[in-house]
Amino acid sequence: MLTLEAKKLADHMADRLSPDPETGKRKIFHATNISNITEFLANFSLRTVGTNEALEEQIKRMRELISGIDPQSLKDNDKLREDVAAGFSKLSKSLDALVVDKPKRFINTGGMQAQDVA
Repeated sequence: MLTLEAKKLADHMADRLSPDPETGKRKIFHATNISNITEFLANFSLRTVGTNEALEEQIKRMRELISGIDPQSLKDNDKLREDVAAGFSKLSKSLDALVVDKPKRFINTGGMQAQDVA
């Protein structure tokens, strides 16, 4: 669950910082993109159950990417914007490997029609 949430945040950040593929124009970037990640990172250790060293390493990378970055800098500095977008894109790909699809279970309902449950 946390892995998927981290991946969604990384995907969204990479998307917002990358130019529109059709027009090449900048996409609108809101300060909430950073505050959502900051909030996730602040609550991560409280929400972690058990240890997942691979996920913790990716969260460390996310912290490093966002550390010291403010929304205005990302709006004003094209090089910083490109670098942070590339970093979040790479992070997203790393998180892809950690996201596990939930297996389906077959439930036998004893004579009633059996169901697949996710």
